[in-house]
Amino acid sequence: MSTNVADIVDKVVSSSLDPVMERMAAIEERLGKLSAPVMATMNGERQELKVANKQLAEWDGELNQLHERNDDLGLKVQMLEQELKETRRSREANTNSAPTVADFPESADLLNQLKARRKKSRADLADVETLLEMLDSQS
Repeated sequence: MSTNVADIVDKVVSSSLDPVMERMAAIEERLGKLSAPVMATMNGERQELKVANKQLAEWDGELNQLHERNDDLGLKVQMLEQELKETRRSREANTNSAPTVADFPESADLLNQLKARRKKSRADLADVETLLEMLDSQS
């Protein structure tokens, strides 16, 4: 009789579990159907992420190159600024050491000095004045 009771209990439990098991199987099937598109979407997003990461790595490399170039250009600017300062100092020194407008003696005095040194000189007062004008325009 104990086998009968056990069989009966098995049948009762089995018959009450059958709908639950069927329902679980249906749920698993639905989950399988739902997870396939989700997995496909996730795989697609993973691919997009890989592409985005690759692009980001390329941009990072380009940015590093731009930083290096910027540093090189910054150094070049500093060197050119230094060269400009030196050129300005040099120009100031040249300007300060360059003769200013010469103070020439009067034309007649120069003619007399010329005649004293070169007695046979054919220069006259107009020639000396012209020479002084030429010298004055050059300075």
